[in-house]
Amino acid sequence: MKTILLPTDFSATAQNAADYAVQLAQQIGATRLVLFHAYDVPVAVDPLMPGLPVPELDAFRSAAESRIYALRHQYLEKYGESFLFDVQLHFGSLLGGLSDVCTQLPIDLIVMGITGGGAVEETLVGSNTLGVANELTIPLLIVPPHAQFQHISKVLMACDFEAAETTIPVDLLQKLLTSTQSKLHVINVEDREDDRSLPAKIFGESAAVYSTLASLNPSYHFLEHRDFTEAVNGLAEKESVQIIVNLARKRGFFDKIFRISHTKKLAFHSHLPVLVLRR
Repeated sequence: MKTILLPTDFSATAQNAADYAVQLAQQIGATRLVLFHAYDVPVAVDPLMPGLPVPELDAFRSAAESRIYALRHQYLEKYGESFLFDVQLHFGSLLGGLSDVCTQLPIDLIVMGITGGGAVEETLVGSNTLGVANELTIPLLIVPPHAQFQHISKVLMACDFEAAETTIPVDLLQKLLTSTQSKLHVINVEDREDDRSLPAKIFGESAAVYSTLASLNPSYHFLEHRDFTEAVNGLAEKESVQIIVNLARKRGFFDKIFRISHTKKLAFHSHLPVLVLRR
């Protein structure tokens, strides 16, 4: 992992995520950090109103440039020549801009903050960060608002054991574990009351997981719990892990509307950074 992309809206949450990313870069030997900001103009309420004149569009870009280069200068002063700090500005949506940058540059990891919300925000609104998690295939590290960097030595991966051969990105996990010199823990959380066939199900699918992850030599933890997030956070604290890994998979239209994904639950309710991986 040599190049890390740091989207920012200049908020305290984004600043904390960027600070975390720089310290992570020091541990894993990353050499290039790309500061990214997407800016847009206010949408007119009246569709008959003309668009903003060019001078005003230029003013928006100038303001964005001023802030992002000030941020770059701040990091250069603090870290000197330890990293190459690049800047990318995009006029338009955050997701569109990130997609363009990830196509143009060899991005290995995206690091973003997330702002906690209430039940309505989590269920209906989500956040820009979760939009990125759903749409981009680049590994995404979601950093909670007050998370402080801890040297990474243990990683906890949540796994539902379904279709292990096609859903677990072993190569990405190997890169993470090698670059951080970390031990992998794997947790499977099931609610037995909701699935009476669970023992047979786990037995049948575990062999595929063991085979898929054999080269990584993980420790396995099987828990019965009604609350997935509570179970994962509890084990993370017990084992003193520093990062939680969640495996994302494409979901159908109705799943996106009516189900709250494990990624969303962990992102909003974990005090540890959550690394979203997709095969």
